[in-house]
Amino acid sequence: MEFRLYNKYNCSFFDLIGRLEPYQTKSLGVLLAKSQVAFNSFLKLIHLKIDYDKYVIDCEPRDIQNKRFDILIRFYKRNQPVEAILIEAKSIKVSNASTKAINQIQNYSQSNYLWGFQKQTLVTLTRDIQLNTNSNNVISITWSQLISALHGAKDEMTRDYINYLTRIQCSMNYYEREIQAIPAGMSLSAIQASGL
Repeated sequence: MEFRLYNKYNCSFFDLIGRLEPYQTKSLGVLLAKSQVAFNSFLKLIHLKIDYDKYVIDCEPRDIQNKRFDILIRFYKRNQPVEAILIEAKSIKVSNASTKAINQIQNYSQSNYLWGFQKQTLVTLTRDIQLNTNSNNVISITWSQLISALHGAKDEMTRDYINYLTRIQCSMNYYEREIQAIPAGMSLSAIQASGL
């Protein structure tokens, strides 16, 4: 069986959701909720080990101050709040959004959704990361890092999500400067000796 959408090959239900930033984020929320392999890969990517017996994933919740999170993950142990992860994502197609994402997510840390959660982890997910931002309390990851972390997953849903993301225009590694590298071949020892 092969599912096609608008004559495009290898489509999945993620393609039905849409390609804009809110849909990319909601798709990630569905993946984290439905694929334990992807969820564990995500926790490993952000270096979190949490002792829990239940978790709830909310996509696009609004709090009483009308702040809207992209993804909120709340962990519980014996029905008691343990830890919360807030994820602010920007489109895989938009560059230079990391500072905006950091400012946005730091503004969310006082939400009523987080009452009772002593530990909160703030995560931004953007196309690229600006290195000169002062964000000690925010974990910043890129879409490329997420895709790499999910590549080890063998379940069909995770593979579908990776295909969905990589088909979105501009979903590739980005660099601030273009570098041309000429193969050294047999002359490598002469180049190293010259100090270049």
